[in-house]
Amino acid sequence: MFFLFFIGIGLFALLFIFIMHLIYLNFQARWRSSTEAEKTNTIILVTLPVLGTACISVFILIMGYKDNQNRIEREARQPELDAQYEKNRAASYLREKEEYELKDRDRIREIEKTKKDEEDRIKLREIQESMAIVKKAEMARLKQEQEDKNKLIELERLKQEEIAKLKRVTDLGNGIKIDLSLVPSGYAKKGPDDSFGLNTSSLSIEKPFYISKYETTQEQWEIIMGNNPCRTKNPKLPVTNVSWLDCQAFIKKLNLKTDGDYRLPTEDEWEYACRAGTTTSYSFGESISKENANYDGSSIKTVGNYKPNAFGLYDMHGNVLEWCEDWYAEKSGSFSNSNGPEPKTVRVLRGGSFDYSPAFAKSSGRSYYSPTSRSNLVGFRLVRTK
Repeated sequence: MFFLFFIGIGLFALLFIFIMHLIYLNFQARWRSSTEAEKTNTIILVTLPVLGTACISVFILIMGYKDNQNRIEREARQPELDAQYEKNRAASYLREKEEYELKDRDRIREIEKTKKDEEDRIKLREIQESMAIVKKAEMARLKQEQEDKNKLIELERLKQEEIAKLKRVTDLGNGIKIDLSLVPSGYAKKGPDDSFGLNTSSLSIEKPFYISKYETTQEQWEIIMGNNPCRTKNPKLPVTNVSWLDCQAFIKKLNLKTDGDYRLPTEDEWEYACRAGTTTSYSFGESISKENANYDGSSIKTVGNYKPNAFGLYDMHGNVLEWCEDWYAEKSGSFSNSNGPEPKTVRVLRGGSFDYSPAFAKSSGRSYYSPTSRSNLVGFRLVRTK
């Protein structure tokens, strides 16, 4: 701008000289021959360019002056601007340094956190491994305890089995034995009312008991009592022609000889053992045939000729009637017969016989005799509770 200022002054001078020269030439040529009006117009035409040029030159001079002043002011302020620039640059540097330090601290914290997390993971893994070792040891201990317990249970089971075997077989001598089956305690539904006075209530046996697999045979009777009351003699045939009182005498002598605590079964025990978990008319189903039991006009047969029921008991249906411990109609709520004998005058018989119809051979079939009566249709089987 300072250079422009001098150019403006030079141009103004040249222009001024040129215009003045033109004015002078024109004025000299025309002034002499011009009228007063023309002279006035000439003066105006000459003056206007001069004033315009002067104004332009003044404007250029003013702009140059202002530019010069601005330059002077800038030069005067330059140290201050430089100081402010340096200050701003220092502040920017400090900000960048702080940001870097902050990022650095964040990185350090992140590294420390990662390191701590890794340490925590290592500690957790160590704890888990330690717990796994402890758990493994505890499982091994529990397993060993369970194995020891199972061994004790197995030994106790074997012991009980041996005891049960001893209980299941009573040796009477001369190779004659009483074989028993264990009947578990439990609950069983009785069969439908079939005109024998049996209601549809349930059987409940609170304690297990042993019962003879077979009806008491002639050889068993003879070795205890020393006689054989049967008409048809055969060691393996069921003993018959024995009254309820005769059975009690036999049981008394048997218990003295064996200390076995034998007795006749109750009605509930007999039926529970006969049904062996079934609710059908017979332990093998709703119908009966000669392949299942000995009944309806056949002759008496040796024990064990037919398949046993689920408790391993033979001849529970047919062959011979079997004495029970109960008085007939003793349980008026369970067993009642309005056409039967007076209470406590006859004893119960169960199971039917070889000469009875199949209806008496049902699991619910019932008969009765006087406790002093004897018949070739009547025998018994034994029960033991210990």
